Amino acid sequence: MYSYASIELINTDRYIEALKAVAEPTRLRLLALCAAGDAAVNECAAVLAQSEPSVSRHLKVLEAAGLLRRRRRGRHIYFQTVTDGQQAPLPTALLAPLGNDDARLLADRAQLRQLRQCAATETGLMLDSRVGRTLASLVANKLRDSRPTAACVTHLCHAELLLPLIACVPSLTVWVDSSAQRSLLRRWLGERHSNVVMPLRALALSADSEAQCRMLVLSDCSGIAVPALPATLQAARAGLSFGGTLWLCVNYDALDGTFGAAHPLIQLRRALTDVGLHCERIEPIEVDGQHLLFSTAKHAVRAQRAAG
Repeated sequence: MYSYASIELINTDRYIEALKAVAEPTRLRLLALCAAGDAAVNECAAVLAQSEPSVSRHLKVLEAAGLLRRRRRGRHIYFQTVTDGQQAPLPTALLAPLGNDDARLLADRAQLRQLRQCAATETGLMLDSRVGRTLASLVANKLRDSRPTAACVTHLCHAELLLPLIACVPSLTVWVDSSAQRSLLRRWLGERHSNVVMPLRALALSADSEAQCRMLVLSDCSGIAVPALPATLQAARAGLSFGGTLWLCVNYDALDGTFGAAHPLIQLRRALTDVGLHCERIEPIEVDGQHLLFSTAKHAVRAQRAAG
């Protein structure tokens, strides 16, 4: 927390201007909302149930008072509290008397999270889910034994799976399905995990069929139609370099009846074998009523040579 000594260094006129800016209820709520992370004009308008032009005018007043700064991402403008310079202590000092349990401000932040989760669901992504945290923990444990220099992630469903990969893999590429998905991931990584930096070029819009990688992560095939699963695994095998490793997380339902009536573990092992992959390990996972299988596989040719 900033000391009052640091606040005394601020120009008196600027300090008075900041106090006037937050003396209006809507602007105080907006400042608190932006203090929790970057917020777009349309998001703020939805949370406060006001028109975008009205909210935009309030945000400009806060910006003029030196409490917020803007930045453009694609078609949207986002606002965040200032974090450097002489004005930096002001947002924290002005919000501090409200504490962390103000009912209205807590409700505003909860509604913003809900809006973003709905937007994420529309793009096929899950943010901050229990399943995602479970997968992230599993991947982190595996990375302690295997330290690949490069990896590629496709069919991303749970965003949190990326965090241990970003932390441990020097060169990471994530194939995303749309620009909306890419924008959402960049914002989530930047706002919720500010210590994580992923350059735009690493969030590619479409996979290069000629690309070869040492590690390929099919993070969640739950959304893949059952008849398409073999083709998806075949494409993964084609994109895996010699000696590379495939990590695959798949829902039981994606295997239901695809390869006969055998147990899902047997079906998954058969599916990998059919496309020329040697299944090394399959781990069942149950989270929030969901049944998943996490498997590790390598080229069958590589496995045969190692055995020989």
